[in-house]
Amino acid sequence: MMNIDSIEFLEKLKEKLTERHENEFTFLILGKTGVGKSSTINSLMGQNIAPVGDFEPTTMTVEKYTTEMSGINCNIIDTPGLCDDLPEHGNDEKYLEMVRSSVKKVDSLWFVTKLKDKIGFADKRVIQLISNVFGQDIWKQAIIILTYSWDVSDEEKFKEGYKIRTRLIKEEVKKYTNDEIASGIPSVAVDNTNTLTPDGKNWLGELYTEVFLRMSENGAIPFLMATVNRINPVEPSKSETVKYIYLDKNQEEKVKKKSKNLLEQVAKFAGVIIKGFFGF
Repeated sequence: MMNIDSIEFLEKLKEKLTERHENEFTFLILGKTGVGKSSTINSLMGQNIAPVGDFEPTTMTVEKYTTEMSGINCNIIDTPGLCDDLPEHGNDEKYLEMVRSSVKKVDSLWFVTKLKDKIGFADKRVIQLISNVFGQDIWKQAIIILTYSWDVSDEEKFKEGYKIRTRLIKEEVKKYTNDEIASGIPSVAVDNTNTLTPDGKNWLGELYTEVFLRMSENGAIPFLMATVNRINPVEPSKSETVKYIYLDKNQEEKVKKKSKNLLEQVAKFAGVIIKGFFGF
């Protein structure tokens, strides 16, 4: 929880970041329609930023949603036309121009897919195209998100499926990057109807941690300021709905370490002293 010093620090920091035009962050979301992209975004951010529904893919579009959170703009860019098998399938160059014109920067790349799905042609195609557009370094900000984890309720089958699915995606990414980049991409299994995955882990805290650790430096501090009020020190029970973010000791230390390094850099510019923020 934050104290008065923390709040004053954040307000001063927001003011300075606004002056530098660094008061926003952007997620670029890859994944087919119906894999749980919007639900996962909304769970992480704690509000309905992206619309949720059983929509049928109909055209090659780039969807952009912007929501203000604590004075920070959260941008979500979804690319369903790049992932779904559509009649316009041959118009990759046209669609990629749409992506280029819509995406000025990417702070975090999400590759979202169902845990039980196989690596299909559309998955391979989107990995190749995104690599061609943004270059291999885009995968340094990437995270693999495996949804609907409770569709495999048996713990051992869940663990096996999680391991295999992650490996196959990384192998595909490696074709357009290198072993270091591909092997470094973290994966998180999620289920937006449960706080825990079949192995008993609290997935929201893990997702928050990995997203934050992988974000670009310009996007990480705005993301932290927009979401820090959602962190709750009390671990939720299995029956609770996904609401607050709980970090275990290991996750908390990782978040603290990156936060401290980034905040110290910006605090020098902002002319403020860090007191009490995340226990610093």
